[in-house]
Amino acid sequence: MEITQPVIAPPVAAPVASPTADPTAASAQTEAAASPYAQNKDRIDQFSSMLNDTSGKFTADEQLDAYNGLHEMIVRGEMKGMSHEGSVSVGKAMFETPMGKKVQETQANFMAKFESIRHRGSAESILDQVRAFDSFSSADQKIIFTTSLNAAMLGGSKPYTDVDNYRTVKAAAYKLSKYVEDNRPAEEDPAAAQNTQMQKALKLLQSGQQDTAWADQIALLFGTRQDIKDRVDLSPEARKVVGDVSPSSGAKTGYTQGLIANTLA
Repeated sequence: MEITQPVIAPPVAAPVASPTADPTAASAQTEAAASPYAQNKDRIDQFSSMLNDTSGKFTADEQLDAYNGLHEMIVRGEMKGMSHEGSVSVGKAMFETPMGKKVQETQANFMAKFESIRHRGSAESILDQVRAFDSFSSADQKIIFTTSLNAAMLGGSKPYTDVDNYRTVKAAAYKLSKYVEDNRPAEEDPAAAQNTQMQKALKLLQSGQQDTAWADQIALLFGTRQDIKDRVDLSPEARKVVGDVSPSSGAKTGYTQGLIANTLA
């Protein structure tokens, strides 16, 4: 009888171990996925798309809201982790689109008027600042207020709740400055140090603050305050300062590469 040799299966080769993953690359991928930009990419793209749209699908107010949305995301650090290409794209949306150019032009025109008044440093100049704001159309006032006067600061906070609140703060600033102008004693007056109201007024004036909390302190100091609510007519003297200032001229420059990236760094 023939004896059949048992069939022995060839040994199974052990699986080849995959190369060890680069821990640095893996860490970078994880960090990128968890970056503020990655978490906010959809909103950033949405706002940029709204600004870039020229079909008339979005109203001017909606595009202005998109502009402010991008600005607020920048100051809140919500674009950290964005690539250079991404920052260039956002910069072009904010500076080279029709709404972006409108914002830059309106801001420049307002600042030309504002700076000519602010450096006078008198109580009356505070009212003239409000008059300068009032000299613009309602549409331009919205641009000035949302992108300049009440633009989000570091951390995302804003100094005012609305335009009426801005007027209230300016009214308080005028009242404080006027009081100091009219009642500030000579430095050699020994009674000056005993005037606690003046000392508090000077402290508020020198604080460099101008927001709601600051206006509330002024209201407490004087007991009452009067809001600037209505549009004011310019005096002949104010017209010379406010009305005759021409908008800044010169070619408008486009977005400079790296501008947003430097802000995000």
